[in-house]
Amino acid sequence: MKIFRAYDIRGVYPEDINSEVMEKIGKAFASYIKSSMVVVGKDVRTSSPELEGAFIRGLLESGKNVIEIGTVPLGVAMFHGWREGLPCAYITASHLPKEWNGVKFFHETGIGFMEDELQKIRDIYLGGTFLEGSGKLRMVNTQSVIDDYVDYLASKISLDRKLRIVLDCGNGAASLVAGKLFQKIGFDVEMVFSEPDGNFPNRSPDNTDDPLEKARELSR
Repeated sequence: MKIFRAYDIRGVYPEDINSEVMEKIGKAFASYIKSSMVVVGKDVRTSSPELEGAFIRGLLESGKNVIEIGTVPLGVAMFHGWREGLPCAYITASHLPKEWNGVKFFHETGIGFMEDELQKIRDIYLGGTFLEGSGKLRMVNTQSVIDDYVDYLASKISLDRKLRIVLDCGNGAASLVAGKLFQKIGFDVEMVFSEPDGNFPNRSPDNTDDPLEKARELSR
């Protein structure tokens, strides 16, 4: 299947990736991993809530327990999985245009699943035989998860002098964290396109064009 790539699963919504497909991916992932619990987060794309719900449903129906952390940047989801010692799944299509979506998987160490592992998940998906069970869902406070991430990173960094920086978040999930993090570290921060919006109204998440024109204007 073309949605199974080397390091993630992605496709155009809803033609390639939809609730039915994502629920089945959740079941295949659950049937592959050994852990009884999974951390799940998502980005700001407009299709992410629907796809996350379907993916979680697949996990639960396969007997896996789920910690749902809400809409956060990818780094926050990876951090929470690492801190809890649990694998993590993150609903996103990374830098691709808004019509795309998918899912990335990470081990409890924070290392992403490799191509051979994704191919095994694909084989389970195509085989159609999944674990069965009744998992439990635990929803945690998203802001607390973000605050833990910010505090941890800020504790690792110190500045010799205060610097002024411009942060262009592109209306993505980084908008939820970047300003707070860099201010806590000690930067003088000016934000650009810092309202989360899955329609990406100001620029495409794809950086093949010139995405930082506005940020450059402000930094002169």
